[in-house]
Amino acid sequence: TEFTHHVSRFFGREPVTFYVKQYVLMYGAALPLIAFLICVGARKAPVLLLVALTVIVPFHFIGHKEYRFVVSGLPPLVLLIALGASEIMKGLGTATTRAAFGLAGGWLIAMIAVSLGDTYRPLWTRDRNHIVAFEEIGRQPDACGVALVGIYWWQTPGYSGLGRDIPIY
Repeated sequence: TEFTHHVSRFFGREPVTFYVKQYVLMYGAALPLIAFLICVGARKAPVLLLVALTVIVPFHFIGHKEYRFVVSGLPPLVLLIALGASEIMKGLGTATTRAAFGLAGGWLIAMIAVSLGDTYRPLWTRDRNHIVAFEEIGRQPDACGVALVGIYWWQTPGYSGLGRDIPIY
């Protein structure tokens, strides 16, 4: 563990601000809206914010940082975002339908901006070669199996990419 064997010396260390920088890179222009909705939602269910912070904050102070360490703290934040959006919708009164479309449209634009940003754009086509290769193998009538060498199974389209039942090893 970090506290007894100091493994971060081997795996690498990052500054305390590492996760904050990651949030900015991942969520970009949507980050202020996300933070606002979390704050509004936290007024309704502060315990969810406490749970999320209890999971996320301690990892800021451990030298070796990976995003996977804090992922378990994100579901409460997503719930807070939903609660925040709900509270805003309730507060708008008679203009709820128009506001709902405005909020949904704004959220859609923010998510498109995030998905097309420098952080996520490469993920759209990263494993494209695997998909093309599996489709080609699936079209070969004499194909009797696929051996994955240096490729993890989750990086492939699997049987859906082959289009038929060919063993994958």
